[in-house]
Amino acid sequence: MRVGEVRKAALATHAAARKATNESAIAVARSCGHAAATAHVITHCTGGPDYALTAVSFLGEKALKSEVKWQLKHLKKLLKK
Repeated sequence: MRVGEVRKAALATHAAARKATNESAIAVARSCGHAAATAHVITHCTGGPDYALTAVSFLGEKALKSEVKWQLKHLKKLLKK
């Protein structure tokens, strides 16, 4: 995909977030938007994991702790490369 196409997809997910009424769905859409937008602007890379944590937080503390653990595990793998 070209960066322009990815940018359009990212903007579409943010538009979906604005239309959503469920807080978890909003956070998921924002997470996807930031993940896609990373191809356009690298600084968006932190938004995806952050919004993912927000989305998972609505499932409770146990789910949130599990997600944090998962993210840290994968981040450590990436940092070793």
